[in-house]
Amino acid sequence: MLHSNNYLKVLEGTVFSEFTRALEDEAWEVTGEKYGVTISKKMVHDGSVNCVKGTGIINAPPHEIFDVVWDVSKRSQWDRLVESAVEKKAINERAKLVYIQLAGQFPAYPRDLCVVAFKHTLEDGSYIMSIRS
Repeated sequence: MLHSNNYLKVLEGTVFSEFTRALEDEAWEVTGEKYGVTISKKMVHDGSVNCVKGTGIINAPPHEIFDVVWDVSKRSQWDRLVESAVEKKAINERAKLVYIQLAGQFPAYPRDLCVVAFKHTLEDGSYIMSIRS
């Protein structure tokens, strides 16, 4: 178990540092805007990893928004590509293993994947959720 805990710490640190590095970069492509939230994406690792962020003001407490995003059972309510999502295992209070079934959208076929999801609360009260498949 010690080995897996060490691996998890390294993975969490790597995913978080990659994501925060991407956030600091100005080169994000705006892909849309809805309800006052601007959605942007950025490819990292020579185009092999797609990062997505939403920027805007939502009239709700940040913890309530994050609770909806973090709750995988609600994922299909806000992500039209997700048919179902199930938390398979809570690893600790900041990490969990999740199984997701995605609907097909031309030209892609339906697919499924397992991911490790991490949550981070920054000193300023901001929330970050990073996922690695």
